Amino acid sequence: MKRFIFLVLLSSSVSLYAETIISPVAAVILLPVESESEKNTQLKLEESVVLDIQGNKKFLKSLTVEMHQSNILKRYADSFEIILFKRLRPLPAKGLKNFKGIRIFSHIIPYRNRIYIRIPVQPDKTSGKSKQENIFFVKKRVSISDFPLLITIQPVMKGIPDTAFTKKFYISAVPEVINRGLLDLSIKKPEAFKDEPYSVLIDGKEVDNKNKPVELDAGIHELLIQSASFEKVTSAFTIEAGKTNSMNIILKQSISTISFEAPENAVVYLDGTKLAPYQLNRIKIKEGEHLIRIRIDDYSLTRKITVKRNKTYKVSLVFDMLIKEY
Repeated sequence: MKRFIFLVLLSSSVSLYAETIISPVAAVILLPVESESEKNTQLKLEESVVLDIQGNKKFLKSLTVEMHQSNILKRYADSFEIILFKRLRPLPAKGLKNFKGIRIFSHIIPYRNRIYIRIPVQPDKTSGKSKQENIFFVKKRVSISDFPLLITIQPVMKGIPDTAFTKKFYISAVPEVINRGLLDLSIKKPEAFKDEPYSVLIDGKEVDNKNKPVELDAGIHELLIQSASFEKVTSAFTIEAGKTNSMNIILKQSISTISFEAPENAVVYLDGTKLAPYQLNRIKIKEGEHLIRIRIDDYSLTRKITVKRNKTYKVSLVFDMLIKEY
């Protein structure tokens, strides 16, 4: 059986701790930065798996790698070493086998069905220790620029039979995401009102969304957009941990409306124009002064009204009866 060689060399062209890794890539895991996401794959001895992340990487808190070995491989406990590398050059792809990288973790695989390796990305006071003997921690945090990572399992003892090289280890990776996400808010104004200002408030606090998405705690939030020129917008929205919620809002020009209440035989005029019956309920009216006239038979009543922006007006014709006693 052909064997792949795993070499540890020092190179003057890379960091002092860089090693040459000769191990064919069996699979590439692209892990979304989302809570409860998980990816699985498998590899044989002397093969490797590449672990990379996609999505908004700033919300990644840590990664947990689970390695499961069969009972057959457990017979050769303490004969294999699992190793993790960062800062790989060249960037790995399936089928490639020659890289340089910096070792961040290595451990002899014990006589257990499963072991867990926790890789910190954000500061975490609780990481680094566990009472369980099958949980291990990478001592130093990795940064986003350190990805992708490479995982390989290498024999460290002689006398391992060829059948062991045909058996598979099973690898799964699970992200831990900080409890925050993004709101990507796109707001469009009518063409004729491009220079009109507006304010955006989330949970009662004004924010500036014009340059970049807004980072928020996961959960339900309240959005308020207000302006003297546009109709008020209110909306509830949800932020999920590690995800971006995109909202597209088109602002509408704020308008005033007017409605009329009058007897059926009344005739209503607005600025000299006679209104049809269907026009008496909530029609648009411009800002400024207007003249209202209501006529019933020979009786006519005229009033002036000053309309303000974004207001609702209701005109009611009320007849009163005056009784005098002599």
